[in-house]
Amino acid sequence: MKGSAFLTLLPLVLASPATPITKRVGGPAPILRPRGDGLIEGKYIVKLRTGSTAADISDAISLIDGRASHTYHNDGFKGFAAALDDTALQALTNHPTVEYVEQDAIVTASAYVTQTSASWGLARISHHTLNYNEYTYDSSAGEGTCVYVIDSGINTAHNEFQGRATQLANFIDSNNVDNDGHGTHVAGLIGGVTYGVAKKTKLYSIKMLANSQSTVSAAVAAMDFAVTDSKTRSCPKGIVASLAWNYWRTESLDDAAEALAAAGIVVTASAGDYYNAGFYSPYGVDLCVIGASNFTGTQDTRGSGWGNYVSVFAPGINVPSAWIGSTSATSVQSGSSMATGVIAGLSAYLLALLGPKTSVDMCNYIISTSQLNMMTGTGEGGNPIFQSPNRLAFNGNPSA
Repeated sequence: MKGSAFLTLLPLVLASPATPITKRVGGPAPILRPRGDGLIEGKYIVKLRTGSTAADISDAISLIDGRASHTYHNDGFKGFAAALDDTALQALTNHPTVEYVEQDAIVTASAYVTQTSASWGLARISHHTLNYNEYTYDSSAGEGTCVYVIDSGINTAHNEFQGRATQLANFIDSNNVDNDGHGTHVAGLIGGVTYGVAKKTKLYSIKMLANSQSTVSAAVAAMDFAVTDSKTRSCPKGIVASLAWNYWRTESLDDAAEALAAAGIVVTASAGDYYNAGFYSPYGVDLCVIGASNFTGTQDTRGSGWGNYVSVFAPGINVPSAWIGSTSATSVQSGSSMATGVIAGLSAYLLALLGPKTSVDMCNYIISTSQLNMMTGTGEGGNPIFQSPNRLAFNGNPSA
């Protein structure tokens, strides 16, 4: 439900162009270009300095050959918008009252949509209270992003993925099919059309698990491949990597995961199951380490790592998603792996909505917008899980 939002004003008839004025003190004003798609070729907004007058606006407009499409007169923003050629741009950036010139761009209306009969996990991350079965999200839905699912593979033919899932590489065996189901389930939570947080993201499978096992060297190779491959992909809104698995603390796994983040990829990693998350790799200061919660919001040590190494919790106990065996198979699974898929999907969703972020910035954003003190089971009876953060992920639904 996107629509372009434009303002229409009657054009102003202008005086004939004047001779460009001499260069101003301090050098020319900057020409800015917004980040993102939809830039309008040859059209610009000219912002004058604070304290400028109506006469200054008219004087600046006199430098262009044509008409201003809009003029701005309030005290906080004086200036105009117009089509400008190179000569006019040069003249305006040297005008003493011009603060900056910024290229015009198409603005689209942000539309929130609601998925009815959604899984409990999707409902939970978009509402502050229980007992919802609806997922409310921005219609951008991760469009323009890519997610590397470094896992057991993906059932790419599954209806959940609508042709958006691709098998790229295999570092564990000669079979490019997901025989475990783990990677398909995680991918469904990331970007499935029914079970996924980011329903329009592209999913790239890098296989490094088979029969629920791998090697440290294969995992490092898979992450190394993602770093190299990311430079070849068209993912204008950003890239995420899902590491929904772990091993006992290992320097090489931690360093390989940090290299993903250093390459500009947002990295989400599992907090592990049953034990303190600090025992597990991959871990790093630039990674988001994810624990699992159940329907009631309880942090459940039967299916989640715990402790102060956990960044945030997400739905991960008894969550449905896509499975192997057919193009419509589903399964209910539990663990921090599932919660990692949810946060990988949320990261892609937020990248599409907010624009590119580093891994640490995305993790900090998810932490800062999480739902506080919504969980139980993080401190009863002196259990060491009291060290876990009481933060449950939230997608920012304004009607929550």
